[in-house]
Amino acid sequence: AAVHELRHRSDALITGSGTVIADNPQLTDRSGRPRRRPLRRVILDRRGRVSSSSDALIFRGELSALAAELYGREIQSFLLECGPDLAFNAIRAGIIDKIVAFVAPKIMGGREIPAIGGEGIEKLSEAIPLKNFIVTRSGPDVVLTAYVHRDR
Repeated sequence: AAVHELRHRSDALITGSGTVIADNPQLTDRSGRPRRRPLRRVILDRRGRVSSSSDALIFRGELSALAAELYGREIQSFLLECGPDLAFNAIRAGIIDKIVAFVAPKIMGGREIPAIGGEGIEKLSEAIPLKNFIVTRSGPDVVLTAYVHRDR
């Protein structure tokens, strides 16, 4: 599956404490292919809701400091699998270069499960532009890939 290929190409898988509490994700590379280095698991938890884990780095700092922390641990690429609030905050913090969104052939949403959460952006003039947009398929899902455009 495409998501497992993304995981395989990443040095680390990152999620938030809310996702860990709600879903208890495995955060593993199930591609079946050999890795060039062990996959690191990182849990973002500024509020101390997740107890220490021997197999995951618990990061309690600001999102803007995350990239430097990971680079210091020789993590050059990461995949952020998270809920809508963390997705928005990571984009706003400038730590996301590429967005890959999987859209299933099902309709869900509303206030309880938005695609992007956080404080939101209400004005079109303040929207975060995307570039090099690509649309592909993975099984029944549509996969939207784009890069965050920062040259304003």
